Amino acid sequence: MIFWKRWKLNSLRKKARNMMLSREKGNVSDLELKKEIALHYHIAAFYDKYRYDKTLPYAREMALEAYRAAASLQDSNAQFIIGERLIDLGRFWQDYKDTPYHCKVHDRYAADIFEEAFAYLEAAEAQQHPKAKRLRGLAFINAWGVAEDQDKGFKLVVDSIDMEQAWDRATQIFEETGLNKPDFFSTIMSLRHGNK
Repeated sequence: MIFWKRWKLNSLRKKARNMMLSREKGNVSDLELKKEIALHYHIAAFYDKYRYDKTLPYAREMALEAYRAAASLQDSNAQFIIGERLIDLGRFWQDYKDTPYHCKVHDRYAADIFEEAFAYLEAAEAQQHPKAKRLRGLAFINAWGVAEDQDKGFKLVVDSIDMEQAWDRATQIFEETGLNKPDFFSTIMSLRHGNK
């Protein structure tokens, strides 16, 4: 990594540390809290940008930690991002059972990762984050870390679209989530009409 980029990263991290120390010493305003959250997003974006740079071998993990810092400040979008990334990682370990290298420890990895992912998604959902609710619904539909429960999953997806008031974009949402199959679509639409 070029010297000035490393200098910029160190500067951002130092600023984040100073903001954290200031927050721990006493009350901070909502504006200062928002600035600290924005700084954590900035650091995460920096790490994501250099994810495949050999001079930053743990950039993916560091980006996740920056989002964790924002999530610890009750930022629902950061909670969702962490949940989403952990769901992806949990799916990797869950699917690993189909390889010849599978052993019991991989099941434990998947279980622990999914447990943490759902904790973050539920925290975001408690703050009315529709995509967190939708992702939890997809987890139940696809049995990602939980027992398959299509009814519960579809209800969460429908509720998330209602929460967003996004029925005009329902087709696009179904495509993005992989629910654009006729049987899924008819089930979801019947649930929607059942809610009214």
